[in-house]
Amino acid sequence: MHDKPNPDGLRWDYTAHDVKELSKTIITKTNNTLNQIINTPGPRTFDIFLRPFTNLESDLEWDSQPLAFLSSVAVSKEMREASKDLDKEISDFNTDMWMREDLYDAFVDFKNQALKDGSYAQFDRETRRYINQTM
Repeated sequence: MHDKPNPDGLRWDYTAHDVKELSKTIITKTNNTLNQIINTPGPRTFDIFLRPFTNLESDLEWDSQPLAFLSSVAVSKEMREASKDLDKEISDFNTDMWMREDLYDAFVDFKNQALKDGSYAQFDRETRRYINQTM
């Protein structure tokens, strides 16, 4: 989602309405991408499953955190409240995302596939830890 006009920093020209709309956009795009990742046919490999999923996690944070930060610095009460609402919506979405059975099943399939084809042993320690902690 790095197609924003200022992907390297905060934008100060958002309105409270913009923040509310961006919250919906971020959640919709993330959910659609997650569904695509989970429903991609074929074996679940690092490049087909894990890399896109970790990119999705990163994008969710990258897109939402600057907007959530506005709750701490915005002068306008309306903007602070919109930013707090965004933070809560993203947090709730994130919790719901991690509770999805199809996501868990996809991780199980990925790990089993990696163990079966021997690629699991070739992952670095961080990647193996991430997989195990995620499951």
